[in-house]
Amino acid sequence: MNSVKELVAYAKANPGKLSYASSGAGTPSQIEMELFKQAAGIDIVEVPYKSTAQGMTDVIGGQIAMYPAAMPLCLQHVKSGRVKALGLFHTMRSPALPDVPHFAEALGVPGYTATPLWYGFVARAGTPPDVATRLNQLVADAMKSKEATEKLGALGAQMITPSTEEFRRDMAAEVEKSARMAKALGVAK
Repeated sequence: MNSVKELVAYAKANPGKLSYASSGAGTPSQIEMELFKQAAGIDIVEVPYKSTAQGMTDVIGGQIAMYPAAMPLCLQHVKSGRVKALGLFHTMRSPALPDVPHFAEALGVPGYTATPLWYGFVARAGTPPDVATRLNQLVADAMKSKEATEKLGALGAQMITPSTEEFRRDMAAEVEKSARMAKALGVAK
């Protein structure tokens, strides 16, 4: 398969014949893949792995069809030609793989938005607002440095620097979306 559209067409014509590696119940790889499956209306079987490295190894070796892996895990394998990137679980394309569409773009299903894998800085509850604002500014400045841009860019990371309120709002939305999916999958605790 060479595109998300080809993947969806094959999965629709062959329900349950494809499988994907996940990092286990409730993990980003499972949640994102399940959201994608719902949006596309396809049946792809989940195979939980204990290690992300083993999941990637089995994709490279052809034992499993696909793995919704984080960019740092798979970028070197995509660039070497050992695996093919069909799409990105993100809201934009990556400078590291500019020719690979994000899934919403590739899938073309209204209302479907993938959740990028992201990292953020948090502080203790009750941190004074002026301190939180200052910490946010320090992190934003650090992310703009040449060293951070080069090191994170080499891993395929895209840096964003939301305000404290935007970050709080984004986190709350992701917690809500993940909780709904975890409940639907029967993995909510």
